[in-house]
Amino acid sequence: MNQSLFKMEAKVDIKLYHGKISALKLKNWLQQLEVNFNVHQIEEGQKTSFARLKLEGHALTWWESHTETLRLEGEPPVIKWEDFKTLIKSQF
Repeated sequence: MNQSLFKMEAKVDIKLYHGKISALKLKNWLQQLEVNFNVHQIEEGQKTSFARLKLEGHALTWWESHTETLRLEGEPPVIKWEDFKTLIKSQF
């Protein structure tokens, strides 16, 4: 079989992150996202938007508050995946 014709389809079930203060849970959640990004070849500019869809509860409230504060201060939104990871790690 020609390797260039091989296409992998995979569904990665990413659980919602609620914002529990647990370094291990956050690390595992971020790793699941990164596996999904790699498998589906998600572009840099879409990673943070996808991660936001997987926030719920306290984590979602924190993120929405953070982005609203940036908007009110005239700052650009967080788009870079590495910036998102740094922010969420400092919060949770």
